[in-house]
Amino acid sequence: MVFIFHIYLIFKILWVGCHLKASMARKIYLRQGIGVGAFRKIYGGSKSNGVRPSHFAKSSGSIARDCLKQLERLDIIEKDPKG
Repeated sequence: MVFIFHIYLIFKILWVGCHLKASMARKIYLRQGIGVGAFRKIYGGSKSNGVRPSHFAKSSGSIARDCLKQLERLDIIEKDPKG
């Protein structure tokens, strides 16, 4: 799923009350057509491998998908018709 920013309404984003959703809305505003896979890379972090060296791991896709659905329900973003 690829999303584009519909209307940049800072009031609605602040009304949601979640920093992750506000951050995601801002990133969609800055870079149109960003999807769940890109958000998994953006919000990923280091994975602890015990005594071995740490490596990058992607974040959960369900959390990113849920936030995007909530932003879509608030009419802050809309799905891109191309994908």
